[in-house]
Amino acid sequence: MKLKNIRKYQKQTGKKIKKTIKNFFRFYKKKLFWNLFLSFVLLFCLILASSWLEDKKNGQGTGEKKPIPVMTFQIGSVPRVQVQGQVEKNRIVKVFAQAGGIVNRLYVKEGSQVKANQGALAYLASNYQGGNAGSIQRQLALKQYQFIKDTYSDQKELISKQKQIASETESNFIKLREISENSLEETRSLINLNQEILDYYRQNLDAYEATDSADSNRDLIAQTKQLKISFQAAVNQLRSVLKSLEYQTDTEAPPSDLARIQKELIFKQLELQEKSLDLNREVASLQYQLAQIQESLSYPVSPVNGIVQEVHVRENDLISPGRLLFTISAEGESASQVKVMAAAKIALNLSLVEKARIHLKEEVLEIAPSFISAEPTNNSLHLVLFDLPPEAISSVAHLSYLTVDLPLGFSQSGQTIPLIPIDAVYQTSRTSFVYVIEDGRVLAKEVALGEVYGQYVTILGGLEGNWQLITDRNVIEGDLVELSDG
Repeated sequence: MKLKNIRKYQKQTGKKIKKTIKNFFRFYKKKLFWNLFLSFVLLFCLILASSWLEDKKNGQGTGEKKPIPVMTFQIGSVPRVQVQGQVEKNRIVKVFAQAGGIVNRLYVKEGSQVKANQGALAYLASNYQGGNAGSIQRQLALKQYQFIKDTYSDQKELISKQKQIASETESNFIKLREISENSLEETRSLINLNQEILDYYRQNLDAYEATDSADSNRDLIAQTKQLKISFQAAVNQLRSVLKSLEYQTDTEAPPSDLARIQKELIFKQLELQEKSLDLNREVASLQYQLAQIQESLSYPVSPVNGIVQEVHVRENDLISPGRLLFTISAEGESASQVKVMAAAKIALNLSLVEKARIHLKEEVLEIAPSFISAEPTNNSLHLVLFDLPPEAISSVAHLSYLTVDLPLGFSQSGQTIPLIPIDAVYQTSRTSFVYVIEDGRVLAKEVALGEVYGQYVTILGGLEGNWQLITDRNVIEGDLVELSDG
């Protein structure tokens, strides 16, 4: 019953509200002109009241205007450009994978002491069974190198023997030629003797034929002819031998040149063979060294003495070249640098008088740059290095970023260049001007602008002396101003 009464009461109340709203709009439409007029009058009164309260707040009610607080920049002070610098700790060493593979075994863990280039940190296999292709290649290269090394002396000896044979062959030809030269006279004498006998038998034959009557000398003529033929054949054979001996003993004839050329050819071939043998031995040695290097990529080691800070992989992980494996903190004194990459017109115009400000978590360090690159090192950017003091090393992390305020100035003279913040410059279609403070009021000064350096711009003319430049943009010329506490 109670719930039913509540709903009934809510329904009646809603009807009364709707009826009231309808009566109001009905009345407003009947008196529309007067209602609009009263609305404008009320709005005008509210505007006047607001203006009066604002004037009273600024002191106009008493005849005094309250100064506007503004931020200023002192002309002649050192302008600073804010950039980001990266921390690099020489004490932190990263060990990366130089070859792909599967992490078969980890020999160290976090906190392990490691020695430089001693003891593998892990073993990277070529397959999940633990096989390593680099080890097989190294063994093959070792076998080939060992074979060439073992047979090197024997092959050298064979080449030497072949050279000796070629030399002795030429010597033998020379000796045979000398023997042939010695037999030339004997052959000529023998030819002359046979020729005399042949002439004797020829004369006898002529005489027998001339006195042959009734075939009385027929038998003598036949015998003489047989003897003549025998001696003629002997003479012809000896002359052939003589010509052969003369040809062989002639130093200008082809046989002598052939023996010399054949020896030179054999020597050239043997020298080439000897050089190839030496080259093969060197190549085999280099291939063996290369195979050793390839195998060593599967056994990464620490380049420094230190302690393993973190192991970035786990056993059975499949990794690729360039994967980070271990982070090691090196023993001994550490050093840290802050690397800043800056544009040429900033890096080459850093002040030599003022120091840069490096913002740490709880303090600001003022440090002069230890190095400024004269040429771009990263695209068009120049490198600026800062050495952190030892007491600040523990408060920064490796590869973290810090805010650095770089002071600008002429690098040649050490004087600050005339720069002002860009936000303080007002520009029109014809001129550029800034607001300065003179006798507590805003004064406009026309200026000539030069190059832009980050958040600052060079002033080529229009400002002389130590003016206080207004950087806020909430004032106009003639306003009464005061320095802001902020």
